[in-house]
Amino acid sequence: MHVHPHRREHDGECPVNRNAGRVVGDDDETRVDPDEIEPSDRDDRDDRDEIEDFDVYWAEHGVEPEVRRARILGVEVEVPTDLPLEVEAIVQRDAGQLTSDDVDRVVTLIFGADVFEQWIDAGITSNQFPVICAWGMANGAGRRVTFAEAAELVAEQNAARPTNRAERRAANSPRGSASGRSSSRTSRASTTSARRR
Repeated sequence: MHVHPHRREHDGECPVNRNAGRVVGDDDETRVDPDEIEPSDRDDRDDRDEIEDFDVYWAEHGVEPEVRRARILGVEVEVPTDLPLEVEAIVQRDAGQLTSDDVDRVVTLIFGADVFEQWIDAGITSNQFPVICAWGMANGAGRRVTFAEAAELVAEQNAARPTNRAERRAANSPRGSASGRSSSRTSRASTTSARRR
């Protein structure tokens, strides 16, 4: 049965789409503006392109540390509340035997740029420097200590450490007898006495 293209809906037949098969031009009133699309109508694939950002999370949820300041040899510094992981990496890598570059880098990471040079200009001594470092490391690790407490920590570490080269060598050498002398040293002494006879 032939359906008239202009037959109305109330005649019992479905209306015919007169735009079917046509290319919608720019002047057509049915053209959709992309800016008018509701967010719910957009492709869900857009959400998959989002990247989770730790920096944004930390800025919103990280604990804001209390800012405290201290004066060290005339230089005002911010009291450390956290330590960059690089500090621990340098200390562990060199097993406490830091080069001058390592020292400069560690001080820069803990206290800021150019601070070490200012301390040198102020005449920092070999007795002062370990106390300052112990104080900075302890505070940076979350242990709030004073300079006096840091000095006590350094004193304790020095007391537990051998004081001279001979003691350090003896502490590191293997023990071969109850008397503490190495077995190789005893055997050499026996050989020498036998040769003298």
